[in-house]
Order: sequence, then structure tokens, then C-alpha cells
Amino acid sequence: MKNARILVVDDEIGMLEVYADTLNILSNVHVTTENNSLKAAERLAEDTFDLLLTDIRMPGLNGVELLRLAREHDPELPVLMVTGFPSVETAVEAMKLGAVDYITKPFMPDDLLNNVRRLLEERVLREENRMLRRQVERSFGFEEIIGTSSAMQNVFDTIRQVAPSDADI
Repeated sequence: MKNARILVVDDEIGMLEVYADTLNILSNVHVTTENNSLKAAERLAEDTFDLLLTDIRMPGLNGVELLRLAREHDPELPVLMVTGFPSVETAVEAMKLGAVDYITKPFMPDDLLNNVRRLLEERVLREENRMLRRQVERSFGFEEIIGTSSAMQNVFDTIRQVAPSDADI
């Protein structure tokens, strides 16, 4: 895995230290912490991260609002929500907005590490998948095929329609 960048947002400085100490166990991970959600929103707008880990209840922007802003800048950014005050309504709202997981405080460090590892690995796999699709599309384009007749254009249209399918044709 490449050097992953994680932004951790929590208004409790002691919790930020716990997150940083726990996550720094992982190799190839750079952890940025922020105890002010408004500053965290600015960082999300200015910089690129591989994972956002945010508390839900904070002054300024709450975690759900921060999730919404993060989605505007990077729709595929994995967001892990953390709260000491779990509620079904908040969890459902966070998941509808695209949070990939939701954990409660206090948490076991191993649970946090396992979640973060999984989310970072999934992000890497999505990026690799996207890159491979682009390579395949370039490799199997129609640029090399000569054919301008309407019959050949119909063949190209049919190929484009069935190409995304996994079915044997």
C-alpha cells in the first residue's frame, strides 16, 4: 500500500492523541489530526486524503456536516464515523450520506486498526480497478478498426452496448 493519508477530526485533544498513537502503528500511514471541524473542512478542500475519521458530536460543524462537505470534494473518500453517543438516527443519516462504517467510543484499538486497514485496502483496490478499466478501454477501442458504413457503425454500437456485460457473446 502506498503512503496513505488519514485526516482525524475530534474536538477532544486526548482522543486525537489516542487516534494518532493507534494509527501510527500502521506502516505507510500519515495521520493528520484536527480538533476544529471548521479547520478540518478547509483541509479537506485544500488537500487530498485517503480516509476521513471523524467524531459526530463537535462544535462548529458536526461529523455528519463534515461528511457532507467531504463528499463534495471527493465522492469516493471513505469516511469512518465515531461517536460516544450512538443513536440509530445518526447512524442511518451518516450511512445514507456515504459513511462506510460507524464505531462507538470507547473502542478497542484493534477494532479501529482493522477498520482502517480494511477501508484503505478497499480504496486502493478501487483505484487499481479504475486504472485497469482505463487500460482495457484504451486497448480495446475501435480506433484501429476501419469501417464507416452504417452496417459497421451498427456493429460498433452493439459492441458498446454489450461490452460492460460479463456474459459470453
